[in-house]
Amino acid sequence: MDNVTRQLEESKHIDNAIIEIDKHILQILIASMTVAVTLLSAIGGLAIGKEGVNVSIIHAYAALTPNLLIIPSFYLMLSQRIDMMRLGAYRRVFFEEQYKFDGWETRLGRLRIIEIKESNDPVPLIFWAIFFSSMSLFDYVILKCGAASFHLMVPLVPSLFIIYPHYQWRRVVTIDLPRYVELWREVAKGN
Repeated sequence: MDNVTRQLEESKHIDNAIIEIDKHILQILIASMTVAVTLLSAIGGLAIGKEGVNVSIIHAYAALTPNLLIIPSFYLMLSQRIDMMRLGAYRRVFFEEQYKFDGWETRLGRLRIIEIKESNDPVPLIFWAIFFSSMSLFDYVILKCGAASFHLMVPLVPSLFIIYPHYQWRRVVTIDLPRYVELWREVAKGN
């Protein structure tokens, strides 16, 4: 296999890997959102559904269970996004820059310089909507069942865990991607 054929195969492999990662991110989003909303609806139905039904502190803590799914899913999707950006940076340096043609990665980099702000990405917004719904239901049930107010401090813990991937989600594009491009350029100098 000659060098050109090998590089062509590598380019195809990277393109397929990026497509697969994008599919995985979407699958994780859909699965976690479906399960989390279903759980939240079921728990909400039990806690709010019928007048006169006694709710307990167990219902309140059950309202937090969707967060046990969406927060790790958010971290998993962030990891996938980082891998995708790393592959895109590799493609830009080793194919577009090396062979001196403006492809998708190079043009997208230029666009990001011109258009500094990123649009509101729906992924973090979806996770925050489920998260706040879960927290609101938790607070509602705690207040409804007359539990001690110290329980209202519990949501601070999951809040700390969801803030990090939210911050990192945008940072991957604005800070990590340019850093990966520079790192790959350093690697390319060693060739």
